[in-house]
Amino acid sequence: MDNIAHERHDLALRELPFILNKCAPKCFDSSTFLSVNWHENIELIYVTDGSGKISCDFVEYPVKKGELFAINSDVFHGFSADSDSVNFEYYYLIVGRDFCRDNGFDTDTVKLCENIVDSVAADLFEKIVEAYELKGEYRGLAVRAAVLNLLYRLCTFHINKGTDAKKKKKGSNTDNIRAAIVYIRENLSGRLTTKELARASGISEYYFIREFKRITHYTPVTYINIVRCDTARKLLYEGNKNVGEVANLCGFENMPYFTKTFKKYTGILPSDVKREKKKIKK
Repeated sequence: MDNIAHERHDLALRELPFILNKCAPKCFDSSTFLSVNWHENIELIYVTDGSGKISCDFVEYPVKKGELFAINSDVFHGFSADSDSVNFEYYYLIVGRDFCRDNGFDTDTVKLCENIVDSVAADLFEKIVEAYELKGEYRGLAVRAAVLNLLYRLCTFHINKGTDAKKKKKGSNTDNIRAAIVYIRENLSGRLTTKELARASGISEYYFIREFKRITHYTPVTYINIVRCDTARKLLYEGNKNVGEVANLCGFENMPYFTKTFKKYTGILPSDVKREKKKIKK
């Protein structure tokens, strides 16, 4: 499970800060996991048929029809269908980190239980699917309300207040790298160095650089620039600040470097974001 990819969602540019899709992985050897990735947003799984396994930070959890599963932010995860399961189908709902935070659920500090057996929560997830199928002026309102109802249920009855008794893979260093990722987000406007990040992660600088690249497939500098550009894109999209202010808030010390880096990681210039916003809203 070393082949891990960072998944970027750009939810700030969507009318609704969610992604809802149905997925049916093929059956294969249960020791193999498909599309191992990680992302900053929480992901909620609702199994509609069959059975399988979900791996979170190298710990495997069984799931079956009718159950929900929560993948917390910055968790390395993958999916596998059981070899004896004819079908393994599930919905996945990715909920924007900012949406959660704006509604009182800080996904950086509050963690949900992974396996969730709760018929009420399952019904609430189905209400989200139904809301997505609506048409008309108030569809967005219906979807947001349905998502909030589910989040309220999960935060009320399914918060993980303890530690998982299962041991994580020895030598994985996921917690160290996750600590560095959180530190980057919280100090984005400042000058970030690998020495500083290594100190935040609790391991040596040499080991930190090696492990960060092995686990995320990015160098620390590349990842910092990606987060800065994604944050800048969101701020520009909101339209409350000019380009210079956004560059400064996201840790870019000069405009030419900001423009060059922004274009490299987003494919557009900072000045093009307003036009992009109009195009999305059409």
